[in-house]
Amino acid sequence: MESPATCPTSAINASSIFMAAACNSFSQCLDWAQGTPEPCESKALREKLVVAYGAHYWVAITTADGAVRHCLRGHKAKVHCVAWLIPSRFLVSGAADGQVRVWSINEDGSSWTCSQVLYPDTEEGESCVNRLAVLHGEFIAAATTLSVTLWHCSIKSGPGGHWTQVFSTAMPPAQIPCAVALAPLVGRRGDAPHAELALLIGGVDGKIHVWNATGPRRGQEGCEEEGGESAGGWSWRRAGALTGHQAWVRCLAWRSLREEGEGEGEGVMVASGSQDGKIRLWRVGAMEGAEGIRPGRGEEEAEEEGEGEGRLRVEEEEDDHEVRLVMEGAGRRYGIRLDALLVGHEDWITGLAWRPHRYPDVGKKRQSLALLSCSMDRSLIIWRPEGARGAWTPRVRLGDLGADLGGAVGGNLLGFLGCVFSKTGDRVLAHGFGGSFHAYERDRRAEGEGEAEGEEEGEERESRWVPVPFATGHFEEVSDVQWERPGGGVGGGRFLVSVSKDQTTRLWAVASQTRRFHEMARVQVHGYDLSCCDMLPPRRQGPGDEEVWQEHRLVSGADEKTLRVFDAPRKVLGLLAALAGIQSAQPARIETAYIPALALSSKAVGVTASSSSTAAHVQGVEAGEGREEAWKAGSDVGGGGLGKEDAAAEAKARARVSWEGRGANPSLLEGELVDHTLWPEVAKLYGHGDGIMCLAADPTGQIVASACKARDAETAQLAFSHDGSLLVSVSKDRQVCLYAREEDGEGPHAGAFRPVQTLARAHKRIIWSCDWAHDDALLATASRDGVVKIWRRQGEGGVMRRDQVLPVLGPEALASFKPSTSETDAVTAVAFAPRLVQGADVAGYLLSLGTESGNVELWTGTKDEGKSWRCLLAFEGSLPHAGAVRRLRWKPLSSVQDGDEKTSLILASCGTDHAVKIARIRHL
Repeated sequence: MESPATCPTSAINASSIFMAAACNSFSQCLDWAQGTPEPCESKALREKLVVAYGAHYWVAITTADGAVRHCLRGHKAKVHCVAWLIPSRFLVSGAADGQVRVWSINEDGSSWTCSQVLYPDTEEGESCVNRLAVLHGEFIAAATTLSVTLWHCSIKSGPGGHWTQVFSTAMPPAQIPCAVALAPLVGRRGDAPHAELALLIGGVDGKIHVWNATGPRRGQEGCEEEGGESAGGWSWRRAGALTGHQAWVRCLAWRSLREEGEGEGEGVMVASGSQDGKIRLWRVGAMEGAEGIRPGRGEEEAEEEGEGEGRLRVEEEEDDHEVRLVMEGAGRRYGIRLDALLVGHEDWITGLAWRPHRYPDVGKKRQSLALLSCSMDRSLIIWRPEGARGAWTPRVRLGDLGADLGGAVGGNLLGFLGCVFSKTGDRVLAHGFGGSFHAYERDRRAEGEGEAEGEEEGEERESRWVPVPFATGHFEEVSDVQWERPGGGVGGGRFLVSVSKDQTTRLWAVASQTRRFHEMARVQVHGYDLSCCDMLPPRRQGPGDEEVWQEHRLVSGADEKTLRVFDAPRKVLGLLAALAGIQSAQPARIETAYIPALALSSKAVGVTASSSSTAAHVQGVEAGEGREEAWKAGSDVGGGGLGKEDAAAEAKARARVSWEGRGANPSLLEGELVDHTLWPEVAKLYGHGDGIMCLAADPTGQIVASACKARDAETAQLAFSHDGSLLVSVSKDRQVCLYAREEDGEGPHAGAFRPVQTLARAHKRIIWSCDWAHDDALLATASRDGVVKIWRRQGEGGVMRRDQVLPVLGPEALASFKPSTSETDAVTAVAFAPRLVQGADVAGYLLSLGTESGNVELWTGTKDEGKSWRCLLAFEGSLPHAGAVRRLRWKPLSSVQDGDEKTSLILASCGTDHAVKIARIRHL
């Protein structure tokens, strides 16, 4: 966890309790640490911070079960690649901003810092960093669209080390690098660095371009050899190119074939994957005598043909297309030959990973040679050879996830982009095009007792692999979040709902077993980008004696003209009760839901006749008998002209699932979230002429206000007062408009709202956000001009008579201020805390604000004139966002406040950085 953000003048602090975001859609955006984080015997080691992945402009560091603990901010564009160094206290990331950042964790494991920023090109940020390769803690290679650059470092030279450039080569447009790898030709001896290296670059020309390097000798400051380049004592030569692939080379991975610390052994095995769907294995090793030179052809003949020292020597045979390349080292030669051709995938090869060399903490016992590959055909394959030098065969095939892979309708039909082995080799982790993670674990329980002990070293029987949960999150901008609303004797705040431009709505709740947030439901999977949502407060519904409390209803708006209302199904309520301890009234409800093949939203499954009492009352809109009949028709398997795909989806949704006994990790798998946790759509609200921008529900749950896109005066946000008597709107025309509920009126006009006040030019620029204080005495507005204004309400409040025309707010703002972190930063979100706060130096209202740069601050003040508002706290570490803050929401107070709730509050936030974050605010 983070060290808490604090303010030296305040007895208030904030700490992170939850972060979630999906992985960026790039092949090398995920890595699993293979080394031990020594000498950091600390909290970081105890929590096993082992997985790093890129999310928008930041890097997430997670535990082995997917809990995000740290957010590394600093890049100014999307992160494309991450790689752990050894020891794993150090991490490298590359992004589209042209930067390579080296990160290091402090000794107590509480925070990460960027120790150095490297630029691969001569001009800072000239091109995107697409690929990274690291060799222990000594070398970093970065590939951009223009060049490949390599840095060298001694990791002991300070926090994160000091990295110096030792090599750079420009790549022509016909050879744009798509993959890069660094492999040692001579192993390390003690603490001495690698003496000879091979740099392999996979290009769009289908070739693997090879450079070899010779390190400095003892006492040597630098050297320059004919035909080579030298920097820092390293001599580099272009050895040539390996051919064979018929399309772009997308990925490269290497593994040593020698015992660590036991001499040179058999060399190195390099795997290359291409868009041609094939994997090639290349064996690199030292050569003896004239080995590797075509028979009948000597050195002089080779030189005459332009293949002199350090150049390519190729031997091709029509039968197996064996390709051999010879590199000249320091007193020896190294050969690269084709060892095997692996054919099993049906689409692009996007990721390769070798299983780690040893079992951790088991002495010298080795793990057998195994290669993991992933493809756009939605499958993962673990390849192993038959014996020491036998044929390679696919031993385990995982994935084949079909339409369950991504989050959105448009992103769930594509495949995997990257894969890694855990450092124990008994777990694999992959990420899909839609940002989702898919983890599989070796099921040791399926193996016989004592089986491993009876095997010879290096041999291994096949095991059963089972899917296990990992992190989940949005993979596009998160537009809105909302807590469960209080009502019906329930305090609210038992779960959080978020909507995103990835076209999904997700529900987050605290699991009873782990006491941390997990994604418990994929409420909505839509065909349009979602822009806003609100939970409807519980309310009594139904005629006469059948009146019941209707809970867990959601209304959402998207880039379409329709609002959609959803109701939690019986299956999801059972899930929430079993995993999160959330007990709910369960009147006659729909059983579950599924998404038809050509539909934009979910369809109900399993409606009984007893649900008719609630079906006709949705969001104050009469659904009618036609709605009920439609639900009943949809409950018949294969009925209503269902196609084969729809019938299969409905049957999958109907399948019974036990939520009990889910082990130490109660998270749900991606397939479970899509198949079993959708909420059925129960109503549509029409009337708008363009895409929905914002919405808000009143405290009774009977009225929903919404606004759509407009050319001149587009409304940015709406907010009802807590007593339900006022509605405020802020817009791009810089106006604040107030509407009051009328106490008279008949028929459809009963309780209607009418405009009562307009504050023209309330700000100098677009007004992005507004919020009422918990007692409705104050209103806060935030604008692109970087100013937050506090307005005081006049009068006693309540509903107004039709003949009343009174100003609700004073003509001038009670207070105005700018964020303390940057006075030029636009303020994009504001939210009042649900109660007054009292402390050593805190007394009054508490207001949170979020800015366009991602900063979040807490301010306090009173409603008295002449008293200024002041900043209590500016979030630090992992708490701020890496993009604009879109919404801030305080968790509602429970009906009975415990001791912890009296001294702390919980704040949820979301932003353009794809993140949903929850922080605990403590005050004394």
